[in-house]
Amino acid sequence: MKAWTTGGGGGSGGTGTPTPSVFVYRPGGTPSANVFVTQAALDAAVALTQGPVIIEIDDSVVSPAVLTTPSPAWRPAKVRNVTLVGYGSQSGATFPIVSLTGTLNSVGVYDTLDITLSGGAAAAILAANEVAIITFRGNVLINTPAAVPFIDATANGANIAIYWEDTCEIGIGNLLASVSAGSVGQVVALDYAQIGNNTLKGPAASWAVDLTAGALFNANAQNNVTPGVIVPTWHGGGGSIIGTYAGRPAPAQQGRRYVCTDGSPVEFLDDGTLWRPLIDGTLGVETAPANSIAALTQVNFQAGTAASGVGGCAIITAAGNGAGVHNLQGLERAFAFGQTALVCLKPWNNFKTQNVWFWGIYLHDTVGGTCESLALGTDTDQNAGLPFGAIGNKIDRITWTAPGTVLANPLEDITYFGSGERIWLRLRSHGPNQAGASIEGAYSTDGKNFVIYYDVAIATAFNRAGFFADPLIVTPGGAPVNITAESFSIL
Repeated sequence: MKAWTTGGGGGSGGTGTPTPSVFVYRPGGTPSANVFVTQAALDAAVALTQGPVIIEIDDSVVSPAVLTTPSPAWRPAKVRNVTLVGYGSQSGATFPIVSLTGTLNSVGVYDTLDITLSGGAAAAILAANEVAIITFRGNVLINTPAAVPFIDATANGANIAIYWEDTCEIGIGNLLASVSAGSVGQVVALDYAQIGNNTLKGPAASWAVDLTAGALFNANAQNNVTPGVIVPTWHGGGGSIIGTYAGRPAPAQQGRRYVCTDGSPVEFLDDGTLWRPLIDGTLGVETAPANSIAALTQVNFQAGTAASGVGGCAIITAAGNGAGVHNLQGLERAFAFGQTALVCLKPWNNFKTQNVWFWGIYLHDTVGGTCESLALGTDTDQNAGLPFGAIGNKIDRITWTAPGTVLANPLEDITYFGSGERIWLRLRSHGPNQAGASIEGAYSTDGKNFVIYYDVAIATAFNRAGFFADPLIVTPGGAPVNITAESFSIL
């Protein structure tokens, strides 16, 4: 098996950066020039070198490879220029496994290892007023007892900087580092590194978290942080955070993303001022900020119909009566001539066959009562018995003399969409003035490329716009109609 050669005792022979000395720790193997099979022999050899050192862990013979506090010490106190890197692992293992029963205060870099603290002590313990940098790269798994941190930086005046690199994912339920009110901790996540659950401990004021593009910060990383809450800083227009919708920080850093863990169907992008729903790559406008639908007015809700805000989206749950009576049951807000209403809707249900319902976007004249709508629904003429787990197949322009009375269905088209697919619907009022106004109806499957379905002269002074569900024929007592408005804007 290959064993690397040393770099000349740590010297390069010139004035450049010293070449690290390389040692292989292979318990149960065969010793050779720089291959050591016991920690005692490894410790003695490493302690004799100067400059940076690489220790390659090879557990291909005996796993896990057991390490304890080096004796003699690999480096003097506060010198952390040793890299511990995975080299050879047992067949079927992703990378070498280390059981650590002591403290490795000389190690400054951990690379591609699975490390378990087995001795009840931290792997790195900072002294008072010590300043240290510890880097994790490749993929490092940390397994710690519940109350024991991998890095203990609680001593007064201690200052620890922790770097995550590459795709490193650390702290999946394990405590990585602990600080105190008298010490300082900084975490820098680079590339696509992920900061996982329960990672950090100590007061939020003692922590700083910096993320670059692609890095991810799980809000649960600070489950052990108290008092206060860590607000990460993003750099380079990227980075992601995972947490509850209620735990989403205020928008302030353009380009960062937020993924909700409690039910929102969309993720959000910070534009510097607002959190915007990011729907299949298209930026929308949050329908129910803070899960409030107070800015939306309920229209023509029938018995059993309700609305709520979930994960920044608005949901209409409309019960049917099975009688074949149209009822536009919607949520709306103010609209004016020259504006455009745009909504992204997604239906979700498992229905019995041969139920019929419509859902879509509409404009409302609250003075005269009339409505103009662009809707989707099942095509019972062409697809009788279509299972209602799918999106409706028919797109319609439907006009109403009132939200509970259909006037006409002047235009319909058999347009097929995929099952469960979200649809963007748009109604635009335009023209030289209100008297000469036209309404344009359009739809899109991606929110970018719209098909203009109709553009007709309508001089009605619509003053409200919204989205609706119409459970025309849905079996009473069965599953109600549900639509989710993932984005809604009037511009």
